[in-house]
Amino acid sequence: MKEILYKIKNLPPEINRTHFWSYDKEKTGLPAAIIIEQVLKYGTLEEIFTLFNLIDADEFMNIYRNTVRPVFEGKGSYLVYNSLSKEEQKTYEQKNLSRSPGLLKLFDLILPIMYKIKTQKID
Repeated sequence: MKEILYKIKNLPPEINRTHFWSYDKEKTGLPAAIIIEQVLKYGTLEEIFTLFNLIDADEFMNIYRNTVRPVFEGKGSYLVYNSLSKEEQKTYEQKNLSRSPGLLKLFDLILPIMYKIKTQKID
């Protein structure tokens, strides 16, 4: 399956383009993992809700658990971490302790609730 790239210029206006300052905003398409990482790291709660509504709920949660959360645990940038060999990733993990424990707790609480609401799996 081919990865979907989201054009920065086509993101909803509620999402601040300055989160993607190093990319050409007119031409660049980014994978959901980078967009989610940047918005969770720098965005407001409104931006997070907007992004969650833009991306499929299952895809969003899968990316958060398997890609973005490890970054917040101290594994560094998605692009840097995934470009390393398995051995280099272990060394990188040891050098980069968690920088965002408060954010992790917050996201671990609110994202499952947002998922249940979006998919209408409310208990």
